[in-house]
Amino acid sequence: MSLKRLPFDNPEVPYHSYNSAEHVARYAALRDSVAGKRVLDVACGEGYGCHLLRGWGARDVVGVEIDPDAVATAERLFGGEGVTLVEGDAERLETVLAGAEPFDVIVSFATVAHLGKPEAFLRALPGLLAEGGMIVISCPNDAAFQGHHNIFHIRPYSFADFRELAEAQLGPADGWLMSTPILGMMNFVAGDAFVEVPHHDQMSMVKVKPVENAVQIPAQHNIVTTQDNCADYIGVWGGTLPGNVALSTLSVPGYFEPWRIMGALRARMAELEANQKTGPLESERLQAVIGEFERLSVEWRQAQFESRDSEIARLKSLCDGQAERLRASAARQTALQQRLDSLLPDPAAPQGAASADLLQELAAIRATTVGLIEKKGPPREQGPLEVTRLSVKAREMRFENEVQLLRKRLVSEAERAQLVIADLQKQLDESRRLINDWYVPEIGRLKETVETHEKVKREWWEPQLEIRAERIRVLEEALAATAEDSGAADEAAPQESGAAGRSDRPE
Repeated sequence: MSLKRLPFDNPEVPYHSYNSAEHVARYAALRDSVAGKRVLDVACGEGYGCHLLRGWGARDVVGVEIDPDAVATAERLFGGEGVTLVEGDAERLETVLAGAEPFDVIVSFATVAHLGKPEAFLRALPGLLAEGGMIVISCPNDAAFQGHHNIFHIRPYSFADFRELAEAQLGPADGWLMSTPILGMMNFVAGDAFVEVPHHDQMSMVKVKPVENAVQIPAQHNIVTTQDNCADYIGVWGGTLPGNVALSTLSVPGYFEPWRIMGALRARMAELEANQKTGPLESERLQAVIGEFERLSVEWRQAQFESRDSEIARLKSLCDGQAERLRASAARQTALQQRLDSLLPDPAAPQGAASADLLQELAAIRATTVGLIEKKGPPREQGPLEVTRLSVKAREMRFENEVQLLRKRLVSEAERAQLVIADLQKQLDESRRLINDWYVPEIGRLKETVETHEKVKREWWEPQLEIRAERIRVLEEALAATAEDSGAADEAAPQESGAAGRSDRPE
């Protein structure tokens, strides 16, 4: 992440010892050169440099910063006696500091890369400098930070670019410093809070102390530092500055973590190179697997759809058959009701039509018999008359028996018809309940299952196939790039071998 300046009031940016040491090292170069002097710090940010310079003995420190929020933070955290913060543009110093007392030391670190008109900034510095004063200006070497672009830098500068720009306005420099990271080992006294206590607040960076008894050894052959790969260039006009160090310790696991990651990356590169020849085969295998997967998924979905269609058709047939049986049952119920109505006596004639005819006939016979008896008078002989009377009586009894049997039969038929009707009604209710409770929900469930399969096909199967196709494409591109790199390395190897052979021969 690129930072325009080190923030002291942003909890989202924690204290980082390397970044802090990089910034402190620039100011620490002047630790022994500012005692009793008036110092100007151009583009001072949030004022930590002004605080350090004042702490190293500067009589008066003036910080100029274009960002009003940074000036407010600097005044709150580091303002006070001997430190003055001014809001202003580095490209208009003559106006910002008009009438100001000359300065014994002027510093400005990593400012040039942020300016659209650095010439105006540099041109104004000699006019602000006291007789015999010193100017110290630095510029970052963006080209050394490969793969990292600071979005706040307007343009990058090589050492030659910066030297030409600065010396065109300030004249030839009296000395040059280059800043670079360091490797080493430190013996610290047990209990040293700078080493053993965790620090999280950005204010920790202004807690500095000198380190005694330090020595330097030569750089390793493959990591030497030059003006092309250093971190910053620092030019000095009006004096010279010795080399200096700003350091912070780290644990042994913390030291080896980057090397462990680099080892893993190298192993991965070796693995990719080893798989270069098998890469096309692996790509073909993946394509075959995806093709088989697509074929099986199509066959499976087709079988599922056919099974669901068959089940839906079967259930529809069952429903149609049940509906037909219900219609037949209703027809049978209607016929039985009509038959029962024909058998039951007419409510207006409780005895029924047949019974009325028989009773009328019986009454007529009785009337005729009685009339004959009265007409003839008392019979001389009771025998024939008694026979007639008994015959009529027997006929009446048979008729009454037949009526009773007919009534019992009608009642029995009515009861049986009612039972049949009740059974049919029960079957009808059961069929309706079965349709409502099972057939209709089951058809809905099957339709929902089919819709779910369609949704899974759209939202999962098809995206998965696209993702796998994209993975195959990326793998093929990586393999092609690896093949090109390997081919270039194979072509360069013989040339390097030949050059090495020539350098080994004595002249």
